Amino acid sequence: MVIAGKKILIFGTNGQLGGSYYKLLHQKNSVIFTDLEPKLPNVRPLDFTNFSALDAAIREIYPDIIINCVAYTAVDQAEKDTDIAMKINGDAVTVIAKAAADVGAVFIHYSTDYVFDGSGLKPWLESDKTSPVNAYGRTKLAGETATVEAAGKGYVFRTQWVYDKTGKNFVNTMLRVASEREELSVVGDQIGAPTSSDVIAEFTLKAIDKILAGKMAPGIYHLCCHGEVSWHDFAEEIFTQARALGRNLKVQRVKKIETKDFPTPAARPKNSRLSLTKFEAAIGESLPDWKTALIAVMRQS
Repeated sequence: MVIAGKKILIFGTNGQLGGSYYKLLHQKNSVIFTDLEPKLPNVRPLDFTNFSALDAAIREIYPDIIINCVAYTAVDQAEKDTDIAMKINGDAVTVIAKAAADVGAVFIHYSTDYVFDGSGLKPWLESDKTSPVNAYGRTKLAGETATVEAAGKGYVFRTQWVYDKTGKNFVNTMLRVASEREELSVVGDQIGAPTSSDVIAEFTLKAIDKILAGKMAPGIYHLCCHGEVSWHDFAEEIFTQARALGRNLKVQRVKKIETKDFPTPAARPKNSRLSLTKFEAAIGESLPDWKTALIAVMRQS
């Protein structure tokens, strides 16, 4: 890999995506992991909301590559805690993007399908107009803007419906409630592509190889699994795979409901389809199907 020997600074290790990077890279001495309250060996403490400390860390470490895995992702709570969501998803990213440009580092930042309004049926292109329908989406869009406008080597990778083996996510929530209840109701009119954090980390590293080789221009790219599915059908597939692995579930029926039947503080986009053409053309490789990625995660010990 081209990244061998490059100094990599990763913000956020305790979360799903940071955890995937830790699995892949923690044995490399050239990789510096950080988190507010480190839970794993050789992770440096860093308060992401302390902007002077954030800036100083970048200038001290002087990395070749910065990967930001920190995000405020509580979509409904962001409607109330908009200031803190903006501080993490927008303001802190601005600090990183500017410092990264100053030290000449490649900066990888992750965003979301929630920057779009979810209208229509076609997959969203990177060039399509953004129009977030909730506070979370607006804060993530602010981070995108900061990354692109920093006049450095900034890359925004939009992803969606992220999960891993152990985190607080849809997969694990469904498995928990399916072991407790015989009937569940799950929204069936929001469509997207569930994407494991392992896939995101693996394909980001492939992209970084291309970036360092001068074969991938700065800008916005969509990085998620192939295919499309509703939350309802995703839940059904989770249960199918769980039973195939010998897990006993209590659930017998999964009722499909509409978004309007499950009101939430934050509006959700119905169409979260993302076009992957630009990213795949850049790396010369296809991303995996969402079902294949799900099976891989559920088979992890």
